[in-house]
Amino acid sequence: MSSGEGREMLRGAADFARQRASWEIVLPCFESAVGAINVPYWCDGLLTRPLKPVDREASLRFKGPKFGLVSAGMVENGIPFLTSDGVSFALQAFEHLRGLGLKRMGYVGFGGVLYSQLRQETFLRTAAEAGREVDVFNIGSPSDRRELILWLKNWSAPFGLFAANDLLAREVINCAHEAGIRIPGEMCIVGAGNDDSICTMVQPTLTSVDPGSYQIGFEGARRLDDLMSGRPVSPSGYVSSLGVVARESTDIRLQDPLIARILSVIRSDAPRGLNVVDLLGQFPISQSSLNRRFREATGRSPYEEIQRVRVERAKYLLRHSDLSNELIGEECGFPTTKAFYSAFRSSTNLTPRAYRFQTGPRT
Repeated sequence: MSSGEGREMLRGAADFARQRASWEIVLPCFESAVGAINVPYWCDGLLTRPLKPVDREASLRFKGPKFGLVSAGMVENGIPFLTSDGVSFALQAFEHLRGLGLKRMGYVGFGGVLYSQLRQETFLRTAAEAGREVDVFNIGSPSDRRELILWLKNWSAPFGLFAANDLLAREVINCAHEAGIRIPGEMCIVGAGNDDSICTMVQPTLTSVDPGSYQIGFEGARRLDDLMSGRPVSPSGYVSSLGVVARESTDIRLQDPLIARILSVIRSDAPRGLNVVDLLGQFPISQSSLNRRFREATGRSPYEEIQRVRVERAKYLLRHSDLSNELIGEECGFPTTKAFYSAFRSSTNLTPRAYRFQTGPRT
């Protein structure tokens, strides 16, 4: 649990234990001679996130109820699990970069690493299908750093990158500084993991996809508690990431100043019931010109952007408040509860209730 994602999962599990269960949490801190974590045999249950094969083997040797916070080693051994969905990472990173009006996009990852390959394939395919110029750089060893700097120098500005995780994104930022590339003026970058200790300690601060690690830890602990108590356990599955947390590394202004102003109004007023007719009344532009220029700049229509902002606001309220779905729909600017449900399901493939249950409580 040494990574940011792991620490957030642990925090979620600890909050569950404190709020809803009479648990004593034991963190194994000694390794065996072969380098695997020793799991105390006397524990009643095991919440495990084994990233190394030796740790997976140690987890499998534990005889009591166990629940995984990673899919590797769990699926093939019939162990229930809950973990983040790598596809949603890539899709949300792409949507964020597309919303900045960027036409050239690349992925920086780790060659031969399964989760990185999944994010790479999804990101590059989605970007290419949307008509973006795409490229990829995979790091296999520290000596590849010089090649990465040369690769960055070959891009035509402005361009956007998605990195496999926050640590790698930080290294890309450092390489960009050495290459004399301005961030975010010439290059924008999105990481994955939303590890605050990394994202806020680099300059510029790093935009990142939030995987919902706290919620995964909280819900994983709840399901382990069900296992230990003999109650039915929900099916294993993958949890969609919670969205992009924007920071300075993608804080650019669109090249079309009028569309930039319109976008700013949408993002502030969409939850207040703003519609396209209101925009036409506020700005000196025809509807056909607005639609054309807005789509050229962002990849979406003004209406689609209004709906996107409303849904993102609804996601936040579903995660962080106990407001009813009806009140959340009103707070986000939807004219009716039916319109809220329809837009939310279209965006997430979930009902608001299912999304709230999946993402879990956050304190």
